[in-house]
Formats: sequence, structure tokens, C-alpha cells
Amino acid sequence: MPDVFTEKETIGLGSNIGNSIKGILGGIIMIIIAIVILWKNEGRVNMGKAAEKMSIPASAEKLDPSLNGKFVSITGTFESEGNIGDPDYIKPGPYTRLSRSVEMYAWVEEKSTKSKKKLGGKTEKVITYKYLKRWTRSPQDSSNFKHPQGHENPPLPVEPKTWTAETGKIGVYNIDIKSVVLPASHPLAITEEMLINDYIDGYLSNGIIYKGEGSLSSPKLGDVKISYSALDKSFNGTIFGKIEGSNIVPYYYKGKKRLYRLFYGSREDAVSTMKTEYKFWLWIMRLIGFLLMWGGFQALFGPLFAILDILPFLGSVTRSVVGIATFILALIFSLIIIIVSMIAHSLIALLVVSVLVIGGIFLIFKKKGQKTAAA
Repeated sequence: MPDVFTEKETIGLGSNIGNSIKGILGGIIMIIIAIVILWKNEGRVNMGKAAEKMSIPASAEKLDPSLNGKFVSITGTFESEGNIGDPDYIKPGPYTRLSRSVEMYAWVEEKSTKSKKKLGGKTEKVITYKYLKRWTRSPQDSSNFKHPQGHENPPLPVEPKTWTAETGKIGVYNIDIKSVVLPASHPLAITEEMLINDYIDGYLSNGIIYKGEGSLSSPKLGDVKISYSALDKSFNGTIFGKIEGSNIVPYYYKGKKRLYRLFYGSREDAVSTMKTEYKFWLWIMRLIGFLLMWGGFQALFGPLFAILDILPFLGSVTRSVVGIATFILALIFSLIIIIVSMIAHSLIALLVVSVLVIGGIFLIFKKKGQKTAAA
């Protein structure tokens, strides 16, 4: 049975115009969402700077009653209590967190669509469905495939799962591991000694458990690979939070922004990590906002494109021209929103701009008054 299926669909001029008119509403919604994203993004708190400026470095070696209720950072040896493992495969070991990942060799549906404008305003769509066998962490439900026959996926025989220690300490202070944001895990290579005696049939290969009728080099449909990542039981780290007696609990910046997070390394390392994350997401959200704005502006011209597509080359040229124009327009609008939001979210900048505006208005009225007096 072929694993590639092609379908053709022809959409008439009337339907294209109707869909493009509906697309105007979608374009307006995209523009509104872009404005909200760009505005709120500039108002996000840089917790790296806030933590660096506001948190008090505290000793992990002894309790300090004077810091009770204070926002602190504590650097020291973190250690969780007890050992954890995977009751199905892995013996308990020195981990704070243990995660089981599962990949299955399964059918994957890939859908691609190519559109071609035809004389008279029609659109011819060629839809291609391709079915491939691949390793995937999220096997698709083959009943939802366009062509499920011959591409049936078996159910995932092993589910991914994560186990986390119940309690932990950094120095003399208790940490709620279930609530704190922990640092990233590292890959864990499985050895024969780590496996429980009665683990389900399979074999080890390159630090992972392989289950199925095939092999890594020649897998069969439904075969699975089980791999692990772990956060060590003990490491040198820094936590940010609020002291309550002998406990470190979440701190809320201005009563809203929650910070209760454990990092690898020193206080400086932790602050640097948060600053880097802030900058990364700042630019990612700026890009998303701009792209939504650009797409929204282009959607507003949908009916024009649909009409001009009566002569395909004319519609194509118009799309290119409008694409460039809306790119520039979206860039300008995005920059204006970003700048205004930066000013609005910064008290100092807002005061400076207010003084300049009031001063400018005062000078204008003063000059008018001088001209009136002279007349």
C-alpha cells in the first residue's frame, strides 16, 4: 500500500473572496493580540535585576531570626532526603528528581499543502499526506489519520513519568521540593547494576532500555526506547525565596511575581541565569508580537488579493508589494508600542517625558503670549 496520498481541491473566486473577508476579522484579532503581547512584554519584571538588588545574602550554616520574613538568597550544599527510583526498571538511587522518557517507533502523518492561483480567481490546492515510521515521544492516534488503513499505531506500552523527592535542605533551611522550581536534569546512562531484578523483558543499549522485536539499527513498529534524566541528590546551589523560621518559602515581588527557585552554583551564577532568561524571552516575545502584527496587517488586504488573483501574476505582484509595505508598517507600529510601553512601565522615564511635555506646552503658550503682547 502506498504511503503517500495526494488530493486536489479547487476553490472558486466567490469562496476565496468570502474567506478573505472572514480573514479580516482574524487579522484584527491578530493585531490586538500583538499589541497586548508587545505592551505586556515590556512591563515584565527582570527578576535577575530584582533579585540582585533586593535579596539579602544569608548564611546556610545557621538560622538567622533577624531575617525572618525577608527576601533572601542562600548559597550552600543542597541535599534531598532519601533515594528515588523507577519501580518498574530502576533501583532507588541518589537523585532529587528522576524522569523516564519513552520513544516509540511509530507511524507519523505529515501533511503539506501547495496552492496555485488559476486564471479567473480560482485556487487549486494539492494536499499531500505522507506516512513515515519514526521514533517519537508523542505517538499519534492513528484513528485521526486521514488514511489510517495500513498505518495503525499500537498503544504506547510504557508511559513517561517523573519521580521527585519529598523534602530537601540547603544548609540548615528546609525546602519544599514539590513547590520550588528546580534546576535542569542531566541525562542518566543506565547500567546493568542499576536495573531491578525483575524488570520487564528488554535489553540495554548505549545507556537506554530497548523493548520490542527489533533493534536500534532495525526497529519494528511499536518498539520503544526508555531513557532517563536525573537531578542529583546533592549539589552546590543557590536558592531565592523568603525565610519563615527554618523554612525557605516562595517570595512574591510586589505581591505578584513569584520567585522560589533553586539554581546550580553561586548567587552570581543564579542572577546571571535569570538575566539571560529575561533577555531571551524579551526578544522572543518582541519577535512574536511583530510577526502577529505583520500577519494581521496582511490579512486586512485579503479581499484585494482575492479579486486581483483573477489575473494570477497581478495578485502575486500585489502580495509582494503589500508584504513589503506591511512589513515596514508593522515594524514601525511595533517599535512605537515597545517604546511607549517602556516609558509607561518605567516611573523615571514617565516622569522625564511628562516634564518634557509640560515644558514644551509651557514654551508654546509663552511664545504665543509674547506674540499677542507684541501685536
